[in-house]
Amino acid sequence: MSKRDYSKSRLKIFASFYGGHMRLFMLDMLCALLMAVIDLAFPMLSRYALNTLLPNDMFTMFFVLIGMAFFVGERLDSLATGSRSRCACHSKRSVADDRYAR
Repeated sequence: MSKRDYSKSRLKIFASFYGGHMRLFMLDMLCALLMAVIDLAFPMLSRYALNTLLPNDMFTMFFVLIGMAFFVGERLDSLATGSRSRCACHSKRSVADDRYAR
């Protein structure tokens, strides 16, 4: 079993645990960032829709806007959730392969 050098920065130590799965990790972080942006934008979008679109009887635009926001949020959520589960699955498999390779 190899020893890790803990004199490195915490970020380098954290990244070393992902080894060959760095691309998948970066995709997961990108999806998490997009979800955070959507989570911050959705209340502003809702306020605009409730304070501007509905009082002006723009019902079609209201439903289109809310529907698009919901659809985009759900698509990114499923993408982010799927990549997290694949990453966990690959990590467990590689640990098991290392353990029984001897």
